[in-house]
Amino acid sequence: MAELLIRVVIDPQTGERRVVIDYASDADALPMEHEDEHRRLARALIGADDAGLARAPTAPPAVATEAQQAEQAQRAERAQQAQQAQQAQQAQQAQQARQAQAAGEEEPG
Repeated sequence: MAELLIRVVIDPQTGERRVVIDYASDADALPMEHEDEHRRLARALIGADDAGLARAPTAPPAVATEAQQAEQAQRAERAQQAQQAQQAQQAQQAQQARQAQAAGEEEPG
């Protein structure tokens, strides 16, 4: 699934604002398709022609990595929460089964 990440970066020294539009295309997209779609989306967002779009002199790979790490951390946290919920449910079911068994042993019969 393609993903578009829009960031506003403010230089603390100069106050200059930059809009950074990162695009992660589908895994099966060709490099040319990726670039065309990235440009199309950027133009649609800022309403500019190619002259208004500037490629970053050095693409900051850490930014994409940070976004990916944050997403992975969220997924891991959700998975851990689901696992904990499942374990709590299993513990509750086991407790209920022990209580039912104990109640059945107490009845005369």
